[in-house]
Amino acid sequence: MIDLESARRTLSYDLETGQVRWKTRTGQRSKIGALVGSSHDGYLRVKLDGRLYMLHRLAWFIHTGEWPKYEIDHINGDRRDNRMANLRDVPKCINQQNQHKARASSSTGLLGVSKCKHRDGFLAQIRVNRQTKSLGFFGTAEQAHAAYLAAKSKLHKESDLANYALRKESPRIDWLESPNV
Repeated sequence: MIDLESARRTLSYDLETGQVRWKTRTGQRSKIGALVGSSHDGYLRVKLDGRLYMLHRLAWFIHTGEWPKYEIDHINGDRRDNRMANLRDVPKCINQQNQHKARASSSTGLLGVSKCKHRDGFLAQIRVNRQTKSLGFFGTAEQAHAAYLAAKSKLHKESDLANYALRKESPRIDWLESPNV
């Protein structure tokens, strides 16, 4: 795993734009000042010293001086937006509450809603504390989605994140890099 000194010597991170640029050449493809990262599944990643890193995790590491303890959540759901204001280090259960769209394999294209195979209608479900809770059967996908959204606003409260934040240690933010360096 790359150490902090090497990461800061090799890469420049602008916390306002979320862009990471090369500070030194590491091979034929890297050019000083060029943007770092290639896209994979919507996330930017880079190979350093033969190891593949997700750019949002490297950005966190370079900015705070510590590797994330949990998962790095993109608050606005945009996997390429690595601005520090858009990143947070949270447990998987909180990260999963921040879904903005249904999975590609969804039968309805709506979060929390699936088409019932054995019953006419749509099932609304939500996960809370590692358990799936049924919200009921509905005549339309839109009704089921409305039930899911109502439950999400009630059950996935910001207080969950606030309670988590009170328990966790604040990251060290004693080092800021100028985007012009």
